[in-house]
Amino acid sequence: MEQRRTFAEENNGADELCPCFLAEGNIYIEIKGGEAQMESDDTLVSKLVFYFKDEDTTRRFLQSIRGQKDTEITSLVNHYWEVGAIRKGTKKTHLWKALHYAGLYKALESNWNAMVDFKMKR
Repeated sequence: MEQRRTFAEENNGADELCPCFLAEGNIYIEIKGGEAQMESDDTLVSKLVFYFKDEDTTRRFLQSIRGQKDTEITSLVNHYWEVGAIRKGTKKTHLWKALHYAGLYKALESNWNAMVDFKMKR
């Protein structure tokens, strides 16, 4: 299992804003304040549901992106935006952070910004 750089390391010690996750199957280990906590898919859904129209859509999205390449994930995000499955007002940076620190989207934010287009018409 590979540890990713934490949000704190990337943002001058601000670990309270967004934790780092280590993906391990369908369980996530949250590293915050030096303590590890197990997080289930249900917990991850509860964090991501704010970006999607409902819980079922969030679960379908998570199932769809498991094991996918980053480019496939951004294509799926664009599709979800186009069909109205991602809520208006969602900031693409916030969604990137949630997916990136959950270990689901590994590329940098600059790649995400180049590929995800929330300005396209629905």
